[in-house]
Amino acid sequence: MKKIITVLSFFIIFTFNSFADTDSMVDALGTLITSDLLSSYVAINSVADLFEVGQYDFNKTLNIISVQDSLIDQKQEVIKKLIDAGDFSGEDVQFGYDLIQTYGFMKQEIKYLYDYMKNRNDQNAVKNFHYFRKKAWENIQKLLDL
Repeated sequence: MKKIITVLSFFIIFTFNSFADTDSMVDALGTLITSDLLSSYVAINSVADLFEVGQYDFNKTLNIISVQDSLIDQKQEVIKKLIDAGDFSGEDVQFGYDLIQTYGFMKQEIKYLYDYMKNRNDQNAVKNFHYFRKKAWENIQKLLDL
């Protein structure tokens, strides 16, 4: 996992350093954020759907979801550090907090998926999973202007 994070960090730093102007850096960051939000959402929900229909077993689902859970923790922490360090300004501060909230909705999806995986009769887990699935998607649409 650390190897993947190191490679991604190098890629991001190299990419940002290779751009000559701020607008290009902002565009690159926007592309990465867009890709990550959509990819995270799709990963969580595709795996949940595949588990529900019996295509993924408990262990495979748990492995994939655990990785997503850990990555979301790291992303939320990094965004918060950037905000606290003053690296975001103006509207970007609110955007950062909105990102943290959206990832938080995805973490709630994961929590309720875990609950459902442990007890497939837990209708409260199903209801809450779908509630946070919808909230995450609404925020993604808002953040990405979809």
